[in-house]
Amino acid sequence: MMYKGVNSMKTFDKISALIKEQLGLSEDFQITENTTIQDIDADSLDVAEFFMTLEDTFDIEIPEGAEAGVNTIGDVAELIESLILS
Repeated sequence: MMYKGVNSMKTFDKISALIKEQLGLSEDFQITENTTIQDIDADSLDVAEFFMTLEDTFDIEIPEGAEAGVNTIGDVAELIESLILS
C-alpha cells in the first residue's frame, strides 16, 4: 500500500499502536504494511477483539466477514480508510 496522504499514515500509525497495546507487544516491535496477522501471533479471538476496538476507535462499522480479506496490517489500514471515506 502506498500512503496517499497524512490521514492514511495517521491511520496506519494508530492501528500499529493499538495492535502493540492490545497484544502487549514492545514499542520496539516493527509493524509495517506487510506485517501479517501471523507475524504478530494473533489468534482468531485477538482479531475479533481488535476489529471491535477499531470500530470504537474510528467510529465505524466493519461489515461482518470483512476480516476474511485481511492478511496484512496494510490490508487493515486500507479497509479502515475505505470505511472512513464511505
